[in-house]
Parts: sequence; C-alpha cells; structure tokens
Amino acid sequence: MVRSYHLPLVALLLSLLSLAGSSRADQPAAAPTDVEGSKKALIGTWTVDKDSFRDAVLKNFNANGQPVPDEVKKLIDQVVEKSDMKLAFRADGTMTATAKIVAPVGDISQESAEEGTWKLLGMKDKAITLETSTKDQQSGEQKTEKVELKFLDGDQVQVHIPSQKVDFKFKREKTTDSKSATPQAPK
Repeated sequence: MVRSYHLPLVALLLSLLSLAGSSRADQPAAAPTDVEGSKKALIGTWTVDKDSFRDAVLKNFNANGQPVPDEVKKLIDQVVEKSDMKLAFRADGTMTATAKIVAPVGDISQESAEEGTWKLLGMKDKAITLETSTKDQQSGEQKTEKVELKFLDGDQVQVHIPSQKVDFKFKREKTTDSKSATPQAPK
C-alpha cells in the first residue's frame, strides 16, 4: 500500500535532481592550492556521494523543523541507493551532468542529461567558483549558473549550488582510461 505522502516524496526527489578521472592510489590526493592546479584537478568524472545525497534530501524534508518520520527516511534511503548523479569536466571547457532518480514504489524514474560548458571564475582558499552553462538534452532548456566547489582533497569536492540552496559531495571516479571520463547520457 502506498502511503499518501509517498507520491509527494517521490515528486520532490525527482524535482531535486532535475538540477542536474584518472587512476589513483587508494590514498586521496592533496587538494589543489592554486587556480591552474584546480583546473587540472577538476578534470574527470565525479559521482555523487550517497551519504551527502541522503543528507541533502533529509535536510529539505526537515526544512520546517519537524522530524522526518522513520517510514519516510526508509523511503529516502531506497531512492538514494537506486539513484545516481555524475558530473564530467573536460579540459576543453565542456561538461556533462547526468542524473537518474529511481523511486522504490511503482515504476517511476527520471533521467536527465545536460551538456554544456564550464569556466573557472576564481578561487578562494580551496574553493573555486565556476560558471556553468548547460542545455538539457531532452527539453532543450538552457541555463547558466554559478557553482561553488570546495576541494576536500584531490578526490572529493563539496558542490554548492547557491540558486538551489543545495550541497552535495562528489567523489572522483577511479578510471584507468582517459576516454571514460564522460558519463553516458541516459538511454
């Protein structure tokens, strides 16, 4: 039986994600300390950290200060585990952002892929500000926004999208082939 709050929960999760490397040793690389190092460190494919994804969704649900019911938390956990988001930054200034959100009830999922460009606007401490311009491959919607990334180390970034008031951690994908640095658009 689907509880009455499941459908709004699924709708919220789907709308949250309509936003939209190289081989390394097991030890994380050091965070870059300058603009050129940041540009180089950013190149590659980054996958959302499931814990930070879960935390962002729970924070959104708890925005009114009310505790999130355990049943809703369980549903959120199921959605997060089945879902995925990736960002790929290429050295030529192009990028791809993909998201796949899968609901645990019914046969509901949403996939999106955006292609575009990125430009490093500046750096302060270990944080960089990017301007991204993307176009949704299905809807054709074009958007430009500023995104703040803070390198936690060379293999993890905290991504903050001020216009969406959302934060996610992304981890660098470990690859052995530079050609695999672009996530494929959902089919």
